[in-house]
Amino acid sequence: MLPGDVLASGELTATGVGEQDVQPLAAGCLSIRGGLAGDPQEFLAASRRTGEQALAERLARAVDEGDLPPGTDTSSMARYVMVVSEGNAVHASTGATREQLHATVDWALKALSSS
Repeated sequence: MLPGDVLASGELTATGVGEQDVQPLAAGCLSIRGGLAGDPQEFLAASRRTGEQALAERLARAVDEGDLPPGTDTSSMARYVMVVSEGNAVHASTGATREQLHATVDWALKALSSS
């Protein structure tokens, strides 16, 4: 059988792996799943700090540009957004649906707009 014949027969997928051998892709955030798979403490902490700092800096620029009110605690706001984001990543990796994740974000946006 030639390679094209094998693909046409349905015995192999385009990647060359038999359909019966294909496992569904794991859902969720690759960083979270990777961090949870090993010794996550330092990996997740460093990732969190980097993301929070970058977001806080961007939110501070939004204050300077008038998109957020003066006096906004951009560090706390960034931490809140990251907590929601990371929580959604963990929930996604354990089976939460897209609709459930979007509903969480909707609540978070309501909370931010009321503060």
